[in-house]
Amino acid sequence: MRSTTKDLSNEFTFLTERALEEKENDKFIEILMRRASIGDSIFKRGRDTSWITEEDLIREKKVLERLHKIKEELLFQMEELSKKRRLIKLYSSSFPFPQTPAFFEKEE
Repeated sequence: MRSTTKDLSNEFTFLTERALEEKENDKFIEILMRRASIGDSIFKRGRDTSWITEEDLIREKKVLERLHKIKEELLFQMEELSKKRRLIKLYSSSFPFPQTPAFFEKEE
């Protein structure tokens, strides 16, 4: 059965709302990926945007804001990991303790 643009637009809107309700970032992005395939199907049929309402635009703004927030969080985490990695490379085994000798001489 072939879906109409109206059906696809309703599904697109439903997935947008569901994504925004999702608390976990991974699931949020997973839902947006499914939504993207529906969006592609809608726009392959033509550039008819008559189904888009002001509420849809407000939801899209919220989606973009959340994606921006996720991006900022990821960049911060990447920077922290980079700092830790640099510190690990700078660490030497002689600090803070001196190296122990591998062999001990027996005292007589």
